[in-house]
Amino acid sequence: MENLPSPNLIQEAVNPYAPPVAEVVNLETVGNLADAYETASKLKRFINWMIDRVAVYGVLVVVIAALGMAEEVGYISGFMDWVEEMNHLEDVAITAVCTILYYTVTETLFSRSFGKLITGTKVITTAGGKPTFLSVLGRSFARIVPFEPFSMFGDSAWHDGWSGTQVIDLRKKIVGPRSQLMRGYYR
Repeated sequence: MENLPSPNLIQEAVNPYAPPVAEVVNLETVGNLADAYETASKLKRFINWMIDRVAVYGVLVVVIAALGMAEEVGYISGFMDWVEEMNHLEDVAITAVCTILYYTVTETLFSRSFGKLITGTKVITTAGGKPTFLSVLGRSFARIVPFEPFSMFGDSAWHDGWSGTQVIDLRKKIVGPRSQLMRGYYR
């Protein structure tokens, strides 16, 4: 009787209908989100940027419309004349301020902008935690640097590198030690 295999080994060998055993990610053992999820692809980052640009301009349109209605009612005066006569520098400055506010508010409160919410991505620190207000603010200011959107096609976007953050894909979970080893092959 000592030479008999264990019951589990017999069951695995005999029962072809047994359910597979899946590895479960426990963040306490993995350490942080950066080790549990893949970084977001360049395509998703580009889609995030496009969605967020539309959102920023949408916020601008809503604010201008609200202030225009306030002028119609008589609360303010001269706003619509100023908007019609706005020069290029004023337009760029207002868009920059709106961009900084949009990203700072959304990424500080939710670690996600509207684009990241749609694509299933999230901002984290390089250590894997939630970014601080100052790192998100730095990230937001970095976004108004000319040609910064093109940096996402390199190794790392400038706003990530300068603020010590990264964007992970919440829909691509890395499971177990084998996935950690294969991580480099599928990027």
